[in-house]
Amino acid sequence: MGSCCGRFASDNLKVKLKKLMSALIATPNQAADGLLLEALRIGDGPEKKQVLDLIIKRHTPDALTGVLKQYADLPKQCQDIIRTNVRVFYHVLSEAGRSKDKNVRLAAIQIITQARQGKLGYVLSENLRDHD
Repeated sequence: MGSCCGRFASDNLKVKLKKLMSALIATPNQAADGLLLEALRIGDGPEKKQVLDLIIKRHTPDALTGVLKQYADLPKQCQDIIRTNVRVFYHVLSEAGRSKDKNVRLAAIQIITQARQGKLGYVLSENLRDHD
């Protein structure tokens, strides 16, 4: 009987998590971006992948820029997801090329080259001219 109740509790938790994820995607509140970025920073591998998926679905500039800031520290699987979804990051990559944060610029350059985004080649050339 205990396993039966445990299964229902587990199902209930899954329903609650799905509702929470839907709310995080739908809310215009920018605090959701901060929450997701912190979860991306401290989560383990599978959690990071789930959070990254939510950020991509949310598609807000602040959250996508935050992903670029963490790009070098993300596991390879997450980096692969970002490159696969590079079109979602297109505008953010363009802006990141002009960022004062050198790590954000480097992440943008790395993603652009590895994802073979020729249309964003101007970001590379602008950074080659930069003496920083």
